[in-house]
Amino acid sequence: MTGTPLPHGAQHDLPWTDAIRDPEFGQSLRYMRAEDEAKPAYIYAIRSGAYIKVGLTLHPEKRMKTILSVNPDVSVVSLRTVERRYVYLIEKRVHRLLAESRLYGEWFEATNAEVHASIKVAINEAQRARRAHDAEMKRRDGSLRCAIAWEALAASHREAVADAA
Repeated sequence: MTGTPLPHGAQHDLPWTDAIRDPEFGQSLRYMRAEDEAKPAYIYAIRSGAYIKVGLTLHPEKRMKTILSVNPDVSVVSLRTVERRYVYLIEKRVHRLLAESRLYGEWFEATNAEVHASIKVAINEAQRARRAHDAEMKRRDGSLRCAIAWEALAASHREAVADAA
């Protein structure tokens, strides 16, 4: 599903599905199909003169080819591989960190150092969120296993009581 519309009319080549509400960004975010999560995604920053565009893509070569066909005077400032399930959140966080220097859309009047620092912060935040999520899932899995074991024990006890009667 290429070119799925995202908030504010942005277009990306990511296969989004289930929409949820994210309180930090105050807008609908979409997560992708489970089978797509293992594939890499990329956060990129390109410079054209005094301006930098920060975006995301699944296919950086294809994206650069498209950008260069429109504006041959661009250079890559940053290209980072990120977990696909967090790429949209990372991109939005970078945009928020650079908000004071936003020109419009995904274009900013920022230094390379500011962009690198913002991308690093956003990726680190996503990694911390992933670790917290994984710990919570492990805790829930343990609780679920415990509940299943207790239910099996209770069922066994009910059977034993029924057999004794």
